[in-house]
Amino acid sequence: MSHSKPLRFVAFFQALGFLAVLVLPLAATNFQAGHQRSDSENRDLNDFPKWEWTPAAMDAFPSKFEAAFNDHFGFRALFTRWHSLAKVYGLNVSPVEKVTLGKEGWLFLSESLKEYRGVKQIKSSSAEGWARELQVKRAWLAARGIRYLLVVAPNKEEVYPEYLPDNICRLRERRYLDEIVKKLSPDFRENIVDLREPLRQGKKLGLVYDRTDTHWSHLGVFLATNEIVLRLQKWNPELKPAPLDQRPQFPVLGGGGDLARMVGLQNQMLEERLTVSPEPAPYSNGVMRFKQDWPEDSLQDPPMVFEGTGRSTVLITGDSFGRGLMEFLPAHCRRVVRLRPDVPYNQWFQGLLPGLVEAEKPDIYLDVFCSRGLRNPPKMLFPGR
Repeated sequence: MSHSKPLRFVAFFQALGFLAVLVLPLAATNFQAGHQRSDSENRDLNDFPKWEWTPAAMDAFPSKFEAAFNDHFGFRALFTRWHSLAKVYGLNVSPVEKVTLGKEGWLFLSESLKEYRGVKQIKSSSAEGWARELQVKRAWLAARGIRYLLVVAPNKEEVYPEYLPDNICRLRERRYLDEIVKKLSPDFRENIVDLREPLRQGKKLGLVYDRTDTHWSHLGVFLATNEIVLRLQKWNPELKPAPLDQRPQFPVLGGGGDLARMVGLQNQMLEERLTVSPEPAPYSNGVMRFKQDWPEDSLQDPPMVFEGTGRSTVLITGDSFGRGLMEFLPAHCRRVVRLRPDVPYNQWFQGLLPGLVEAEKPDIYLDVFCSRGLRNPPKMLFPGR
């Protein structure tokens, strides 16, 4: 009997703790949450469904409510972070399928590894589609005196395979771009800037991709810009690549990149990045000549326009890899305009391209893609298609 009271107290607090674990997250859940997006998961969170007295709505309500509750329950971010910390630092396992843990703190995008391994290939029909559409686009631009370049950045693992897990093996060597080039006319190769080898060589100078990000580093962007300028030099001899040894470089410590965000540990996976100072050339923000009310979610980044003192006007479209070029390319140009639609380009955006080109009147048109973005061809809608 003398031990019964302490045991009762223990049982009481155990029950109280268990009840708190159940009730507190429920109490902290915002059932009125509006439309939200998870940056770490790179997706829109599910909204709580509205009750409707129809058989179809009532039948779908439980599954929709469960999905929304799973996205919004109280302390979800905290629990998710604890889960990620335990998996990454305790078990050396990625907490999400989208990210693969490499060696020495390197992270890789699992989807692009499928191209590297040769597990996922570009279909012959897709490669032919790319070749057909690219040649139509080049011809349409050339008829207006505009030079065209397809700039392809390699997936990160193409440059840093030494940091991949030991269990990653390659079944095939050819990449999406290799299959597309086979379908193109031989003379089109001068219109392609393949950055695989330049960045492999460039990594001797420093990191050309960030450890915790899918994108190239500041140094990688600088070297890529020089490769583009070298190609344009054939058409515009006045263009000169910028020497790296004349650029101040300094390290900046910051949070992890997009891959660290996907695993929920952006604030834990800090990364020191080497920043290359842009050329002190006079250029400033400009405005688009093409007037368009962009529908919501039609562009992934706001339009960017820079005006400088060079001779060429450049129009850039493509994916997120084009953004970094805006730090260095404007120093070589009179005007640079960048738009980033969804990739592959949808028909709505393709329909605008002729008007955009006619309004901006560029001397050079750049499509900038990461290799993994080449799997599905866009549907070009240029006149004469």
